Amino acid sequence: MSLWLKSWRILLILAAANLRDMEEWCSAYIQGFVGAGALVSNMVSVFLGPGNPLTLKKIEAIAPKAVFVCGGATPLYQEVLCQDRNWVNYLHTGNIPYGGTSAGTAVAAKHAIIGGWRVIRSHKPRQMLYIGASEDLDVLTLREGLGLF
Repeated sequence: MSLWLKSWRILLILAAANLRDMEEWCSAYIQGFVGAGALVSNMVSVFLGPGNPLTLKKIEAIAPKAVFVCGGATPLYQEVLCQDRNWVNYLHTGNIPYGGTSAGTAVAAKHAIIGGWRVIRSHKPRQMLYIGASEDLDVLTLREGLGLF
């Protein structure tokens, strides 16, 4: 077990349109970290949604030693995390690690693939993956990500 897990304040970031969904997901993520050795008392959760993005002021108030972005609707995560990227500079300056699953990973790149199940080739739409994995978007959609890599 890593000693840093016992002492570091870990910020969990969750985004959804429905607070009830976020509370259930948050509990599952916290249990995963606790299973790896983290202390519940060091876990801090931030719930984001439409019109409630992550800001530098919010992250400074928490002063985490690590940030973990959970999964969910990738377009929403891109919206709430990339609206004001000043908090990313806080991570760089403080040498704070960023991790994530699913949407949390997708938005970390400079160009985030946020959804879509078809591409246009020779003016024709062509299926590239299962429609159920499209994030409710038709054509492959790229948006600006966090630029962490």
